[in-house]
Amino acid sequence: MSLKDILVYVNNSKACPKRIDAAMQLARKHNTHLFGLYVLPWITLPPRPYAAAVATPEDIDDHITAARKHADDMRAHFISAADAMGVSCEWQTVEGELAESINLHARYVDLVMIGQAEDDDPFSVTRGFVDRVLMECGRPVLIIPNHGKYNAVAKRVLIAWNTSREAVRALNDALPLLSAADKIDVLSIGKPEKDSSYHETNSNNICAHLLRHGLQAEAFHTDGDKHNVGKDLCTHASNRDIDLIVMGAYGHSRFREIVLGGATKYLLTQMTIPALMSH
Repeated sequence: MSLKDILVYVNNSKACPKRIDAAMQLARKHNTHLFGLYVLPWITLPPRPYAAAVATPEDIDDHITAARKHADDMRAHFISAADAMGVSCEWQTVEGELAESINLHARYVDLVMIGQAEDDDPFSVTRGFVDRVLMECGRPVLIIPNHGKYNAVAKRVLIAWNTSREAVRALNDALPLLSAADKIDVLSIGKPEKDSSYHETNSNNICAHLLRHGLQAEAFHTDGDKHNVGKDLCTHASNRDIDLIVMGAYGHSRFREIVLGGATKYLLTQMTIPALMSH
């Protein structure tokens, strides 16, 4: 199994150039076709409070013209970067609702790359957008953080393992990326549910599965609290110099995640290294 095509969402955010660079690095490493997608909203208004109430038709026309110019500028930058790195690419500017547009085009690629939400950047994606893409696109989603230094090629990978359907899906989706890794950690978190060997047995089983794919992995376990799984993952990633976390997204309903403060929610707000998530 190998990656054949990647979609990267391009927008006006300050972190977008970092996301494009990560996508280029990944596409070059895996000899993969890269698809850049820029989404123009149906109604484009300036990002300021109460814009809809004060914007004149001329204001809206000017802003739409500016947005289209920025899309053209990003297209030129994207194609130039791809040419410089020898990456096969294509570009499309579409108009529509953001999450729906991304989810539709995700159907035709192996991997989707988006950014992390950033409250201080009016052009950043929102948490609601990230949640919808994770839940609805049907593809693995590689989320690139806004801050931190990392290796986009993923040489040191952490797999969050809890035997759930979402964890299984994420692991299987990550296999093409794992093929390029030098180190793979499999981490299970929580107190034993059945007996003292429960986590060890399941972690060793998944390591054996990876070995049959030609991938050497090492099992780890920590008796952490279920409400601190995200923090424990980030701590292990920092201690082991990890540059990619692989995990299932939203093992519980989004409502329970919001109420309890789930691992997905923690990682999406605190991450400083890329995370590949699948639902």
